[in-house]
Amino acid sequence: WRLVYSRIKMPVKTCSLKMDLMHYELLGDTYIGSLNLDLKKYVERVATTLDAVEVPADFLKFSNADSEDPDNPEEIGSVRVQLYVMTQGEAGSKAAGLGREDPN
Repeated sequence: WRLVYSRIKMPVKTCSLKMDLMHYELLGDTYIGSLNLDLKKYVERVATTLDAVEVPADFLKFSNADSEDPDNPEEIGSVRVQLYVMTQGEAGSKAAGLGREDPN
């Protein structure tokens, strides 16, 4: 999916993306784990150079926040993520659908 955050104003104190891993069931969703991705260095680089940044696809690991050992949390899953950070002008010139609609 393509997510566009159009209201990021520089400089920023923090810039992170939180992803939650859920198990979907008819009777309710079950929280499995989460990860936080620090985007600040990418946003600052784009703001400085005005050149887009591409972070190649890689697997990010989810951990159990309720793990008994907080310094070494239990790994419970992974997701493949590819990241592009670009200026608002460049993002606006790229075709994108809403949610899961084409051309995402």
